[in-house]
Amino acid sequence: YYDPHAPYEPPGDLAERFRAAPYDGEIAFVDLQLGRLLRGLEEKGALVRTIVLATADHGESLGEHGEGTHGLFVYDATLRVPWIVAGPGIAAGRVPDTVARGIDVLPTLLDYSGLPIPPAIEGRSLRPALEGREMSDAPSYAETLYPEREFGWAPLHALRTARLKLIEAPRPELYDLAADAKETTNRLGEQGAQAEELRRKLALALSRPPPAAAAQVDGETAERLEALGYVAGGRAQPSSGATARDPKDGVRLLPRINRGMSLARTDPATAVRDLTSVLADDPGLLMARRTIAVAYEAAGQHARAIEVLRGLEKEGQLTVEDAIVLGDNLRFANRLPEAVEVLRRTARENPRFPQPWLSLAEVHIKQGQNAEAAAAYQHVLTLVPDHIEALRGLGDLALLEGRLDAAASRYGRILEIDPADAGAMTKIGVLRMRAGRADEAIALFRKAVDREPANAEGLLYLAGALSSTGHPADAMPYFERALAAGPRTTMALNGLGLTKLALGDRTGAEAALRESLRLDPQQPDVARTLAEIRGGPS
Repeated sequence: YYDPHAPYEPPGDLAERFRAAPYDGEIAFVDLQLGRLLRGLEEKGALVRTIVLATADHGESLGEHGEGTHGLFVYDATLRVPWIVAGPGIAAGRVPDTVARGIDVLPTLLDYSGLPIPPAIEGRSLRPALEGREMSDAPSYAETLYPEREFGWAPLHALRTARLKLIEAPRPELYDLAADAKETTNRLGEQGAQAEELRRKLALALSRPPPAAAAQVDGETAERLEALGYVAGGRAQPSSGATARDPKDGVRLLPRINRGMSLARTDPATAVRDLTSVLADDPGLLMARRTIAVAYEAAGQHARAIEVLRGLEKEGQLTVEDAIVLGDNLRFANRLPEAVEVLRRTARENPRFPQPWLSLAEVHIKQGQNAEAAAAYQHVLTLVPDHIEALRGLGDLALLEGRLDAAASRYGRILEIDPADAGAMTKIGVLRMRAGRADEAIALFRKAVDREPANAEGLLYLAGALSSTGHPADAMPYFERALAAGPRTTMALNGLGLTKLALGDRTGAEAALRESLRLDPQQPDVARTLAEIRGGPS
C-alpha cells in the first residue's frame, strides 16, 4: 500500500471523520484495506495457514524535532514503525523486548514457512522471540543520506539497541530510549563509555562493503520514482562529513524551503523571495538555486533561469534534471542551437533516461526539423516501449503532416494504455472533425473536458466544434474556460471573437480580435473582420 503518504487526503467519509487529523485518516484507510485482505483470506479458508506480517518503511515526524515529514533525521518519530506478526502458532498480544528490524522480515517469514535462510541474508529470524523464547539483542543500523543529497548537509548514521541510540552527526547524540522515548535529552556527555562502544560497532558496520553493487535505474523506473515524489538522479554534491552543516541546524530553514518549492510554479515571485532568503542563511544550498531557476521559468524570465543554471554548470553541479530545465529554457528563449547542444550532451551522458530525448524533440519541432523530432521520439520508445509522451509526440507530428491514419494509430495506442487520457481523446476528436464526423468529435471533446475540466486544449476544440456546427451560445462558456485555463492564444481569441460576433456582441468581438492582432499582427483575415465590425475599410 502506498498510503499513508503526503498529501494526506483520506478517501470517502474518512476525510470528514479525520478532518483535524488527515494523516490518521490515511492510516485508518490502510487499516480498512488490510481488513478486506484478511477477510478475503478468511472467507477462502486460507487465513488459518497464513503468516501475516504488517510493517512500514517509515513514519512521519509531524513536527517532532522540527521536522514535518520524514527523511531529515533518524529519530524514532520516523524510524519506529509497527512490526506485527500473526498466524498459526503465534500468540496474540505478545510484545517481545527484542529489537525488530526491517532486515529481519524476510528471515522470519522464511523460518515460519519452513524454508532455509540463505547465509547471505543479513537479518535474523525473530521466531524465537515471537514464541516467547529469549533472544540476544542485535543492534539496528539506520541512516539518512537525504540531508546530504538534497541539501549538501551532513548525512546521519545511527545505531540503536533496545535501550540506547547513538546518532553520528557533526554534533553527535546519545539517547536513553527507555527513559526518554521522544529523544529530547542528549546523554552523550553522561554515558561516554556506552557511546564509545556503540560508536565502535557503528564504525564496524559502516566499514563493511555493501552486499551488492547499487542497481542501475532504467528510464521507466526513474520516471515512476519521480512521479511518486522521489528523485532518481543525484542532487547535491557529497558533503564533507563532520564539517558539513548539521541537519539540526538546517531544519529551521525547511519551512521556507518547502514553501518555495511548492510555490515555484504557481507563485514564482514568492518562491524566489523565500529561497533567496534561504540562500542568505545557507549560500551552499544548491537545491534553492535549482528551484529559483524553475520559478524564473514559470514567470517567463527565461534569461534569468538560464543564468542560474549556467552558474551551476560552471561549478560542476548541473544534474540531469537541471540540464533538462536548462535545455527547455534555452528553447523558450529561442536559443535553439544551445538547447540542442545541452540536451544531446545530457542524453549521451545518461543513455537510459528518456527525458532529454523528449525535450530534444521539442527543440527540433521548433526548428522545423520534424524528421529529427520523430527520430528522438522513436529513440524514447526503444528505452521505454509505449512511453505515452513519445507516442503523443509522434501522433502530433503525424497530425501536423496530414498522416491521419498514423496519428490515429498513435493516439489509439495511448488510449489502450490509459483509457482516461484526455489529450488522446481530444486529438482523436480532431481527427473525427476532419473526417466530417462532428457529433462523434463533440462527444469525445466533452468526455475529455469531463476528465480534465482545466484541459485548455480540449475546451478550445469543444468550443470551436460547437461554434462551427451552429451552436455559438453553447460554445461561448467553453471559449471562456479555455482562456481561463490556458494561454491567451490567437486561436482561442479568434474563436471567441467570431462566436461573440455570431451572437451579436460586436463590442466583445472587437475586444477579442484586437487582442489577437496585438499578439500577431500578421493576420489579414482577422484585420479584415475587425475593420468590418468597426464599419471601416479593411
